[in-house]
Amino acid sequence: GTAAGVGAVEARVLKGGRPLKGWNWRMVGVARAGAYEARLDRIPAGGPYGVELRRVEAGKAAEKMAVREIFVGDVWFLAGQSNMQGIGNMNRAPKPHPLVRCFYMTDEWGLASDPLHQLGAAVDFVHNNGQRLEPAAIARERRQAIKGVGVGVFFGTEMVRRTGVPQGLVACAHGGTSMAQWSPGLKEQGGKSLYGAMWRRFNKLGQPIRGILWYQGESDANADAVRVYTQRMKELVAATRADFRQPNL
Repeated sequence: GTAAGVGAVEARVLKGGRPLKGWNWRMVGVARAGAYEARLDRIPAGGPYGVELRRVEAGKAAEKMAVREIFVGDVWFLAGQSNMQGIGNMNRAPKPHPLVRCFYMTDEWGLASDPLHQLGAAVDFVHNNGQRLEPAAIARERRQAIKGVGVGVFFGTEMVRRTGVPQGLVACAHGGTSMAQWSPGLKEQGGKSLYGAMWRRFNKLGQPIRGILWYQGESDANADAVRVYTQRMKELVAATRADFRQPNL
């Protein structure tokens, strides 16, 4: 972030309005040259937490800021085509769970509520050819959606039940897409390719992930594509493990 001056940066992590043990104003960084970087390590799994930051100068708090609703848990990428994007009826949508969050296609975190994928709202060109919806249109599309239920919220809710920790879902799927369109060879196109967009979002988040949910195949159900599907799938798995720097992903 930015800073108006120099000095130590301290953090306080709160749960239910009270500081966590060991997190009542702990030094996490240094501000200099109008900027600071703070790193908060070993916060226990759970949430929501509140995080307060302050810059200390001459023994006093010179400036402060606060961040609400921080969660520590597992993060999963949702990728593939229509069944992952969500084509189930919205009148049968699962109830959102307070510990299941979604990194929506707008590159913003929020409560995970179907539809998780809104292609028109996406930051990445590949999902809407650069014709992004305005915020009011995004909200209206969500309210009027008839289809849009996928596996994400069901999965996240079940994983909370099994693990007891928050679950984050990163929406990357796009209906009607093929393995060729998901090729890791298109990575350097960035947000103009499906794999490149997914990779960009991983780098933006800047954290390890628990896994990738992949639900795709209908577009490759033809005589030519089916012969190379297995090889393309192996290449996709190998590429994500390398590019996400997690060999056991």
